[in-house]
Amino acid sequence: MNDSNMNQEQSLLLLDQAGFSIGEWNWGIETGFCTRTQSCQSESKQPLRVTTQVLNGGLRTGVQVVRLQTPRVETEIVLSRGGGISFLAFDGRSVGWKSPVPGPVHPSFVPLYRPDGLGWLAGFDEVLARCGLLNVGGPQFNERNQLIHPLHGDIAYWPCQHARASVDPVNRRLILSTSVEIVLFHFHRLVLDTQTMVELDEPKIEVRDTIRNAGGRPCGVMLLHHWNFGPPLASTASRLKIAAREVAPRNSHAARAIGHWDLLDPPRRGAEETVYFLNPMGDANHRGTAVVVDSDRQFGLQMTWDLKTMPYLTIWKNPVATEDGYALGIEPGTCYPNGRPHEATAGRVHELQPGQSLPVTVALTGLTQLAAIESAERSIRECQAATTAIIHADPQSKFGPITS
Repeated sequence: MNDSNMNQEQSLLLLDQAGFSIGEWNWGIETGFCTRTQSCQSESKQPLRVTTQVLNGGLRTGVQVVRLQTPRVETEIVLSRGGGISFLAFDGRSVGWKSPVPGPVHPSFVPLYRPDGLGWLAGFDEVLARCGLLNVGGPQFNERNQLIHPLHGDIAYWPCQHARASVDPVNRRLILSTSVEIVLFHFHRLVLDTQTMVELDEPKIEVRDTIRNAGGRPCGVMLLHHWNFGPPLASTASRLKIAAREVAPRNSHAARAIGHWDLLDPPRRGAEETVYFLNPMGDANHRGTAVVVDSDRQFGLQMTWDLKTMPYLTIWKNPVATEDGYALGIEPGTCYPNGRPHEATAGRVHELQPGQSLPVTVALTGLTQLAAIESAERSIRECQAATTAIIHADPQSKFGPITS
């Protein structure tokens, strides 16, 4: 293979109308993608691996997953669940939470449109669970009390129609490209195209979503990335650092704990979730940044996202017993999770004309050394230096409805 061929992106089709390809592939710069039984000359130098399988057993039966592995990152993407991420580890350290839901659950076992609109919770176990594309937040009902949009929408329960793995040798990335199409005849036709990109040489993953209006009528869209982390990264004495202009509690319960909104509480049986709305600040490139560091400062995680298209941030703290799903959620979005009617009134539902697209980008980097942790924290301090964050003692109507 000559140099020009080595620099070209090489791809492997995993899912299309012909079906789902089950197998295990290595990638080498000389051989491209090859099955484990074939010779892959560069495997010892560059252990890049793509594994696809259909899960079996209980609520997992029939779920299609793709696992990507590079020397420093391992992640699992659930094709049956909109391309959500069910597992993520940097340098062998898993960062996800332990949901009581035994997932990944096949969508056919999730009563998404049950009468109270809360069926979304029956399958909630991802590291990344997308919310949208027509609703983010509480369920919406019509005047006859009929459910219109379930809690957090339904994008997390639509299957991918296309999936392709590729390697970009120039930019040093292993990429999974997926596509989900959401159609309701006479109403809307939306496409979510995603590139999940894993760096070959760094503990980093980047998710690029593009919502495209493929229909012939305007459509208002919403998208929130519900990233969820658990012990040991997110635990008592872990600290969250974010550059922000404002921080506001969602309700009176969160208001009572506003003094330590950036700290995680110890697990407690029957504890209530605590939610804060943030107006985040960005760097010179309009990127928001959040950093969470474990209690002994041995490992941390840095999240960055594009504030031009995801200008809102929600923090979800779920300090329940470990067996009930102790978690920290860091959730950049095109809106706040207040439900479609409220966010439409607030002007935070993005109207896409036919053919228009809305791109969003979120990246996670594992901070595996103290120097990297200190550098990430320093960048936040520098961003915050010019502005003192306003910490509101009470809920604010500009962030969400005032509730008890």
